[in-house]
Amino acid sequence: MTNISVTIQRAAAIPPPEPPRVIGFRGLHRIEGGRQPAYNSPGVIPPFDPTIKLAMTKDIQFMSYDLAAHFHPAIRSDRTKYRDIHGGAFAMNNGPWNGYDHPNDPHPLKDYVNNRDLDAPLPNYDKMQRTFAGSLITGRKEGSIILCTPGVDAIDARNFSYVPGTDEAKKILGEILTKRWYSYAVAEGETGVFKIRPQWGDGFIVFPFILDRPVSFESRFFVAWDETFAPEPLKVYL
Repeated sequence: MTNISVTIQRAAAIPPPEPPRVIGFRGLHRIEGGRQPAYNSPGVIPPFDPTIKLAMTKDIQFMSYDLAAHFHPAIRSDRTKYRDIHGGAFAMNNGPWNGYDHPNDPHPLKDYVNNRDLDAPLPNYDKMQRTFAGSLITGRKEGSIILCTPGVDAIDARNFSYVPGTDEAKKILGEILTKRWYSYAVAEGETGVFKIRPQWGDGFIVFPFILDRPVSFESRFFVAWDETFAPEPLKVYL
């Protein structure tokens, strides 16, 4: 009888892939030494240059609504809340000819989301395009500024096309979400950071990060971010 020796070798376990890195610049909160808005005011970080308006076209409005509705159930169930967060005395559309229903000087402005005043002028993001403390942007650091480029670091507003409900719109929204081309609306208070409109319940108000030309920000209001996770907008890290 012939004895046969069999050796069984177990294959080495394949290590899991490294999680993808989330790299960019996180807006510093007031308490971390970031921009110093008045207490209980929106923690916006305006661009350094240029500080010009961006017209909210029909396509931009519908994209902006779909993005906000993705993050906030209250906006998804009540489209008039979209109008509220783009008010003329709110964070991103300051001024009677920029946002809806300015309390001191109201003027009709096109509201495609709510099908109102379609013969009026377009609203505007009053400074293209602000971000918020706690949110993440990407860009190229050049000395004391961070330069952001449309289509690379932000939604490209040039010839922007968005027809809600179409496969192409779903693809565009998916790219915005994957690339984090949006900002969380937060306010800076004496006791810390809180989300704007907390009375609306669960969800975050979110605005698109959208440009029609390269825009720079002062790097002193940001800190480099390189982690396997995105920053939490309400968390103070420093």
